[in-house]
Amino acid sequence: MLFTINFNALAKIVRQNSGIIILRFFTIFFGLLYIKYYLNVLDAMELGVFFYLSTLSYLLNSILFVPVNYFLQSEFSKNEKININETKKILIYAFIFSVPIFLLISTPLIIFNKINILASVEIYIMACILFITSGLRDLLNNKGHNKINGFALLIEVILKIIIFYIICHFYSINAIGLIFSAIIAISIEMLALLWISKKIFTIEYRIAKNIDLSYLKSVFHLSIASISNLLQLQGYRIIYPLAGFQATSGVYGAVGNMGTSIMASFSSIYSQIELPKIYSTNGKYIINYIINSIVLIFIVIIFCIVLKDEIVLILGSNSYLSYSNLIFYGILTEGMNLVLGAGIVAMTIMGRTKNLSSYSVIAATISLLAGILISIYYPEKIFLIGLPIVLSQFLLIILLVINGKFKI
Repeated sequence: MLFTINFNALAKIVRQNSGIIILRFFTIFFGLLYIKYYLNVLDAMELGVFFYLSTLSYLLNSILFVPVNYFLQSEFSKNEKININETKKILIYAFIFSVPIFLLISTPLIIFNKINILASVEIYIMACILFITSGLRDLLNNKGHNKINGFALLIEVILKIIIFYIICHFYSINAIGLIFSAIIAISIEMLALLWISKKIFTIEYRIAKNIDLSYLKSVFHLSIASISNLLQLQGYRIIYPLAGFQATSGVYGAVGNMGTSIMASFSSIYSQIELPKIYSTNGKYIINYIINSIVLIFIVIIFCIVLKDEIVLILGSNSYLSYSNLIFYGILTEGMNLVLGAGIVAMTIMGRTKNLSSYSVIAATISLLAGILISIYYPEKIFLIGLPIVLSQFLLIILLVINGKFKI
């Protein structure tokens, strides 16, 4: 009976949000076309380098920017007006602290020839624009402008395809070019969202309040959790290239990313519609969100069981066909990340982030240690890469639900 209710709820969501779903349908289509394009242009080695550089960028983003965005969205949800002075103050602090963190990460890699200066600058720029763009998207979505958010995502992926196509035909075809094309596309989207937000929201200029210790404490816990989550899920993208197995990382990332992208396409529709309910109910909607998320994950898994080989052939090529089962690692990882992301939002609103960093560190440690051991003793067994990721993700969900004291 519980699952029947959830299916009915999903059907109701589809009817009430047909415009958003149509936008997301086209975003899914062009997103998969984008994956098809770069998988067929770049070889496994270059894909491994791309995943390596993009993960380093996300790592920098997770250290400070993601937690600050959680905090800003929580503050925005409490007021109708946007206090520009307070927002600017928080952003300035975030960008100032990001510079030494960037240097701390990039300098050793440059010294040991694990990254060049151009690539290091790219990953920092990418982290910054992702922070601003995702923050604007979240703000628009949580304030009820989800159609604008959906349109922005569609324009972003179309721009990525066009710009990468131009770079491939007039410059060089490599991982650096792929990242550069993404930077340009997201930057254009960011500028458009800034202009739209200025037109939509009421701005006020109250004196910015001091950033007190409770804020710093909240950011600390969320920062540790964000870093741990990234290393837990994508640590292999750093481990394998550093060990000289870029191609192995590239193949797993390519096929696993197919499952991730398919799951993310569906989950983005779901979270775009349902996540604001967590904010509006002060976190009480979280159990409903989790149950419906589980139903959605099973639907996507069943879909891919039937069509996994066809998906690999359509999105990739025959060279990836023998690795088609890696799709399910991507689905499970992204599906559980959907649950965890909402759980973190609910715990932030409820002020229950105290133990979150500890749990995240435990899950990341298990995933990283297992990943390192596998890369040392079984580097050729590509199907083992995702096992510690999925198991540690499941453990983290259990710990989060217990710590959050979520109730039906």
